[in-house]
Formats: sequence, structure tokens, C-alpha cells
Amino acid sequence: MNHRRRTLSSGGVVIALGACLAAQATVVSSAAGPSTTTVVATTATAPTDATTTSTSSSPPPPTTTLPQPVPAPADSEAAEPVVPLGTLALPAIGIERPLYEGIRLPTFNLGPGHWPGSALPGQQGNMVIGGHRTSGNRDFRDLDQLELGDEMIVTDNAGMSFTYVVDSTEITGPYSFRVTYQTPASTATLFACHPPGEVTQRIVVHLTLVS
Repeated sequence: MNHRRRTLSSGGVVIALGACLAAQATVVSSAAGPSTTTVVATTATAPTDATTTSTSSSPPPPTTTLPQPVPAPADSEAAEPVVPLGTLALPAIGIERPLYEGIRLPTFNLGPGHWPGSALPGQQGNMVIGGHRTSGNRDFRDLDQLELGDEMIVTDNAGMSFTYVVDSTEITGPYSFRVTYQTPASTATLFACHPPGEVTQRIVVHLTLVS
């Protein structure tokens, strides 16, 4: 059945994001990559005239420290505090769900979970969000139906909404180290198990903030 372009219901349509079991959380964090990414802007220096006897020093180039995702939890099935962050909507596949902080399975059972330490909605860096495809509310069940240009709207607890658009979708191994990498631009990454109900691969959707 084609689920694309369904009208959102007030309670949020259940769609699904894969049952990733303990491997779900391990995926991204064995992937946790470098603990901190620093972007350094450099400026070219004009040649010095041979007849010039004085020198001048310039300030060091500016640096930007990006968000630092935490490592994957040692026990992906352990309970963690329930911390609502707002809502996440993917209109193209009929999803509007609460968004929570955390990547353990009990959190994914409630709804999509934000990887702690990754970028927050609208923030510079990569906002990483995971969820189930076949268990819990099956929020990311149809993640593979997202297409280039489809929107994701994330609304925080203060009522601020941020719109991201899909850039690409890929299938990776279960331990892809790129999932939590931070970016100089404001981006987002959605991940879930693939195929639905298995933990042998991951489906990864990349998005960019547009407004």
C-alpha cells in the first residue's frame, strides 16, 4: 500500500522505524567518530615587500567547535529519563510524533530519539535521530519512501519550528562510523534498521536545514 502524502491526524500517524534491538544503539556510536570536530577558517597572507623592514602580526584564524555526540550506551535496553524535546513531522509519509532525548530502546519505544550531544533543532552541526521500524510505534517504518526534497519539520518545546529537506538516502552496514559525524552546516540524519525487522544494515537519510 502506498503511504506517501497521507494527511496527518491529530494524534500522529504511526509509521515505524525498525526494531534495532541492542545493535541499534551500537550502530551509531561505534560510529561516534571524532569526539570534537573543529572547522578552521584560514586567510591568505599577501607577499611581503622585500624593502619593508617592519612586520605586523595578525590574529589567529577563528575556529568553530561543533556539537559533540556522546558515546553509544553500554546497555541499549536500560531505562533512561523521559525527556520530551518537541515534535517531529515527516508529512510525505504521514508522520507526526513526539521527539525525545535518548537513543536507548525504551526511548525508541515512545517515539523517535535524539542522539544526545548531537546538534539540536536549528543548531549548527548534525542533528541525529533514530527510531524503530517494526516495534514500539513503528515510527520510521516507511523511512525508505522518503524522496529528494521531502520535508521534515522539527518543533522544539519553545514552539520554534525548523524545516529540513531530504538530500539523500543510503543503506549502510550496521556499524557505519559516519552517522553521528558533525557538519559545519545545519544538517540532520535519520537512521533505522534495514530491512525492517532485521539488524544487518541501516537505512540512513540525510537532510539539510532550509528554514
